[in-house]
Amino acid sequence: MLTNNKAIILPEVMMKLSGKTKEKIQKTSIRSRIFLAMIVVSIGIISVLGSVIYGYSRKVIESNYQSIHLSSLQIASNVIELQLNNDADQARSMLNDETFKTLFMDEKTGTKTFGNNKVIMERALLKYSSSNNDIRDILVVNNAGNLSFVSKYDLNRSSVNEYYSSENILERSWVSDAIDANGKEVFYGENVLFSEEDKDDADKSFSMVKEMIDPDTQKVMGFLVFNIRKSSLSATTGTHDEGYSTGRYMILDKKHRSETGYPTVVYSTDSVESLKKIMDSYTGHDTGNHYLFTTYENKVSGWDMVNVVDKKDLSGTTKYIGLMIAVLCLAMVGLSAYLSYRISKSLTYRLGRLERTIQQVSDGNYDIEEVFDNSEVGKIGNQFKKMVNSNHELNDKLLKTKLKERESELLLLQTQINPHFLYNTLDALYFMAVIHCEEEIAEMVHALSDTFRLSLNRGEKFITVSDEINRLKAYMKVQSFRYKDRFSLILNIDEEIMNRKIMVFIIQPLVENAFYHGLEPKIGKGWIKVGGIRRNGRFVFTVEDNGVGMEDVSAALKGYGLKNIEERIELYYGKEYGLKISSTKGKGTIVTVVVPEEAEEACLSGDED
Repeated sequence: MLTNNKAIILPEVMMKLSGKTKEKIQKTSIRSRIFLAMIVVSIGIISVLGSVIYGYSRKVIESNYQSIHLSSLQIASNVIELQLNNDADQARSMLNDETFKTLFMDEKTGTKTFGNNKVIMERALLKYSSSNNDIRDILVVNNAGNLSFVSKYDLNRSSVNEYYSSENILERSWVSDAIDANGKEVFYGENVLFSEEDKDDADKSFSMVKEMIDPDTQKVMGFLVFNIRKSSLSATTGTHDEGYSTGRYMILDKKHRSETGYPTVVYSTDSVESLKKIMDSYTGHDTGNHYLFTTYENKVSGWDMVNVVDKKDLSGTTKYIGLMIAVLCLAMVGLSAYLSYRISKSLTYRLGRLERTIQQVSDGNYDIEEVFDNSEVGKIGNQFKKMVNSNHELNDKLLKTKLKERESELLLLQTQINPHFLYNTLDALYFMAVIHCEEEIAEMVHALSDTFRLSLNRGEKFITVSDEINRLKAYMKVQSFRYKDRFSLILNIDEEIMNRKIMVFIIQPLVENAFYHGLEPKIGKGWIKVGGIRRNGRFVFTVEDNGVGMEDVSAALKGYGLKNIEERIELYYGKEYGLKISSTKGKGTIVTVVVPEEAEEACLSGDED
């Protein structure tokens, strides 16, 4: 229970501490916040940069070390290839020695020696071993199991006695490897004939095994083993005093592993027992990554030429670089602290001037005399001055607008009287025409009265599509009296939109424009087609005529009438709506109007309010 209570109390304490820290930060000045923020960011950037440079310098040192020693390993490998090729050439020369071949192919049954030819065979083998100082032991065995062994050390003879007694030497694994190599020399990192664990490193050997194939008949005669001194490899690695106490050279046989599971150590500048940690790291058993390895593969033997050094031994140079980086980072932190102080002071000085200006305006003094520069804070100050001046101008315009609004209200009262007078006058003319039996005049006056009444629309900004169509009919009736039915109006309006509302003076001005600019200059009769549909949440109206048409459509949009309609549609509905004109000279013009259905519904709800 006590532990649970502590677990609950600890987060609460941390939250309180963080809250207090947040309050302290909020109470500090902007200058202090900027200064601290710049210091923290600078230290963070410098630390990361220093770490990256330090890490990169270590990589460069390691890479240079590997590059240098790779060249040394290549040279050592070339020397070893020369030695091994010389040993292989000596083995091949035995295949061309007719005396040796005759003795070797004389298979004896019931014995594991060459019988009466035993001494002669040993003399032949000693001839080859004495001609090459690196070859210590030679063993040959033919297909019948007859074998012969010679050595420069008499004590080694007893090590192969088991092959003369009970064990069948042809069943050893190295024989299978030689068969698989099909006459090519196979190199082992250790002695394949007998163990040398009790011997000093200087007395140890490695083996070269070869399947002996008669070059004339291509028949397998038997097998050959050369035991070659490992000490012959010491000269290939050169001197080891390179300034690194942990630097070592090794030759590893990765194809043939020892009983420990590690690659067989063919040669090493240190004892095999002292290499355990290195071999663990080389084989991946130790993931500590303490050593740096440089490897080159010998083409003849398949062995790895390896140079290894403890990474701590390379750190002497990197420590010096790290110290220099640390000193440089401290100097950069000091410089960044000074620059942060100067920059924060400069910023807060400009902010202070801006604060005084704002306070001056809040006190009612709108005559700003402060001059700001082109910095970010200065631009804010200049914008603030412009805003104050704009507010002055807007206040003046607002007063003038209110005065004009009062005048407009008075003018509206006056215009409300005039329509009644005009309606009464038109009604009087209509009845006089009826009394005098002037039916055409009566119809014309009645159509003019309807046109005028629908145009006024009781002062509303929106009109139903049906009222707009009625106004078009009345307008065309008046024009028919004038032009003696020369022009006709064709209507194609969907019934579903007849009761929907659109802005006033959209379609009728287009019809009027088509009449005067399209049909009137035309010779003969003409027509105007007005269409209206609802499509994808929009109302699409078209006004088409078969008049004279035009070449420059853009010039038509610059005219007062169409331009006024375009501006009013954009003002009420948005810039994505408006007019589209297509025309062909001598054939006619089509004007398309697109307005949104949703805006019409919004207007209806606004009118109800």
